[in-house]
Amino acid sequence: MTRTEFASINVSAGEFTDSTLTKGLFICLLHAKRVPPHIGIIIDGQYHSLTIKGIEPNVSVTALLRTIQQQKIESAFLKITPHPVFSNDHMNSMFLEILKKYPQIRSNEVTCLTPLKDFFNEFYAINTSANDMIYDLLKRMAANNFILQAYSLNLSLENGLLSIPVYTQDELSQKINDIRKNY
Repeated sequence: MTRTEFASINVSAGEFTDSTLTKGLFICLLHAKRVPPHIGIIIDGQYHSLTIKGIEPNVSVTALLRTIQQQKIESAFLKITPHPVFSNDHMNSMFLEILKKYPQIRSNEVTCLTPLKDFFNEFYAINTSANDMIYDLLKRMAANNFILQAYSLNLSLENGLLSIPVYTQDELSQKINDIRKNY
């Protein structure tokens, strides 16, 4: 089925270099045009995410970028405003603690976005709800000027817009169930 509805988030597109993701806090969208995209977080060069298989902590950005380039994965990286009080080391430790609360993705319960919503609710007072999707979180982040810059690989940020397919909770649950069948 061809997706016709997209949520567009205004972003300031930056030039991606080998060192872009080594310093700072980023929301990472892999397969950004797919329903659903996979969501993770990068803090000072370490990628963390939650998958069907379980927690994926402390993956080096070098390894992540190699996979993205080899598989030509449409990817977006949104640089987030530094926290005014906490260091990136502290934020990294706190995100890993949040990840531990969720052993794996479960249909109608936990998605790859769940730990990110917890993290941004706690540290950036975003106030997402349980049913919010990635585009809801990103629109709130953008409205609060928390997205400093956007970078992409294998994906165009045309006219300063990141476009993400809109999907329902039912579509998300079905996709999780379909993927889970393979594990």
